[in-house]
Amino acid sequence: MSYYSKNKRYFRTYADLERLFKNCRSPAKGKPLSSWCRIHKDGSDFYLAFQGFKFAKITSDDVFEFLITPQQGIAMSVTLSASLHYCTPMMWKRAGYGRYKVVHEKEHENPFQKVGETIYEARNRTFVELFQGIQFCLKTGACLNPRPDLLSTVNTDVRKVWLRKLKTFKRGLRVRVKIGVFDTIAKNVLEEQYRGWYDRVEWTSETYVNALYNAIENEQYPTELLREIVISSMTRWRPVAPSHTALLSSIDSILNNTSIQLRQKFGVFQSVEGEAA
Repeated sequence: MSYYSKNKRYFRTYADLERLFKNCRSPAKGKPLSSWCRIHKDGSDFYLAFQGFKFAKITSDDVFEFLITPQQGIAMSVTLSASLHYCTPMMWKRAGYGRYKVVHEKEHENPFQKVGETIYEARNRTFVELFQGIQFCLKTGACLNPRPDLLSTVNTDVRKVWLRKLKTFKRGLRVRVKIGVFDTIAKNVLEEQYRGWYDRVEWTSETYVNALYNAIENEQYPTELLREIVISSMTRWRPVAPSHTALLSSIDSILNNTSIQLRQKFGVFQSVEGEAA
């Protein structure tokens, strides 16, 4: 048992949550589990909430279920990576932008160690890919519905098509940077009383992932999409047109941050819906 598992607010089972919630002063507001997490109860189910967002559910049969998608996890990943294992039996780690892996402490502490494998490598192997609805048994620590590692489900033929289309799209953007298309758009944006940071869009949202997908798939460069790239390239502290270097850096950042979602839409990852590893 770790130091943090001795914390009186640390829970391992559904019964622990019932004990903690029993003296809750205001059930509607929930019970603090830590400085960043609150326990809520709806019927017989308990929920863990971060800044009001319910990201996990614990049911009376001692099943822990993550309710968030990997994209929703982006906003709370730092907190969950650093603090989730301090008050719950679950552990969380980043596997890439928009990709996360989780494990129960029982699986992590006592892994099966292959010949020639270090304990660190064995423990690292116990983590499973996060998806909305992944469940763990709190009694045994086992994942009840694991899926294969996302990167192990790549369709190589579709991946070649994706890479070719992405390369063509990025080349088209670089050409438009070079010939001054973005400079003209930036001038128009500044004339429209650009509001800085507050005008930036969330590129990982479904709306803009779809916009990027359509642009890449059809090799199109709609002005509205280019305008949002310009705004994302501007500094937050003063309204000036972005340099060509800033534009190219922003383009790379946008496409890198939406890469998983775009590859999923292109079908690069084979469907594993409802399958177990």
